[in-house]
Amino acid sequence: MEWFAAWNSRDLERVLTLYAEDSGMTSDRIPRSPSAPPAPCAARTGQGEHIIGGPMNEHDFEAQLKADGYTEIEAQTLEPRPGKGRHRHLFAIRGLVLSGTFNVTLDGTPVAHGPGQIFSVAEGQLHDESIGPECARILVGRKCSKPERA
Repeated sequence: MEWFAAWNSRDLERVLTLYAEDSGMTSDRIPRSPSAPPAPCAARTGQGEHIIGGPMNEHDFEAQLKADGYTEIEAQTLEPRPGKGRHRHLFAIRGLVLSGTFNVTLDGTPVAHGPGQIFSVAEGQLHDESIGPECARILVGRKCSKPERA
C-alpha cells in the first residue's frame, strides 16, 4: 500500500515508480513528464460503428458511461506514441475512439480500435496502450471501485 500513500500525497513520480516495480518494468520504461508540451494535434472527430454493432456517438456514449457509474469523463487528444509499457490503473476505463487508432494490449494480444469502436480495461488489469501513426481522439471514462467499509 506504499503506492496509496504516494497517491494521496500527489507524488506522481513515486506512484509511477512503484507501479513500474509492481509491473516488472525497468526504471528506463517509467513514463516521465515531458519538458515541453507536445505540439497540437489536428485530429478530426469522427463517428462510426462500435464493436457491439449499431451507431455510437459521443453523446450516447457519455450517457451510457454515466448510467454505468463512470464519473470521470473527458475527451482526450493523444499524440502518436509507442506503448507506455505494461501497467495497471486504480480504476476501470472505458473509451470510445473518435478518430485515429487507439491500440490496447491485454493478455499479450494487441487490438487496434478505430473511430466508433469502444475499448475497456478493468480496474487493476495489466495492459499496454499505444497510439497509431496519426493522433487519436478518444472520449474516456474512469470508474473507481468504492472501498469496502469495515
